[in-house]
Amino acid sequence: MDIHPTHPGMTSAFFDKAVHQSFCLDLVVVPTHVPGRYAVVSATKPRVTYLATRAACACSGGQQYGRCYHRARVIFDEWFDARERRERSAGGDTAA
Repeated sequence: MDIHPTHPGMTSAFFDKAVHQSFCLDLVVVPTHVPGRYAVVSATKPRVTYLATRAACACSGGQQYGRCYHRARVIFDEWFDARERRERSAGGDTAA
């Protein structure tokens, strides 16, 4: 089991800061009908939604630098969900 999520194209420091920022901004991440693709509501622009995957994001930071807090949050959420599923299937308690 991966103890920490992998985050291609991001340093650990950037990833940690971006995930923290995404939680502070109450970023909303919604799965789309395409597996692995998410709609991420912008925290700074009302009514703007970006499509994001583990590999890319449609926001300006994602397009210009290949990394952003939308994409970091998608990576974190996918990692966390997979971790919870593994623990449930192994009989572990994730609420501890």
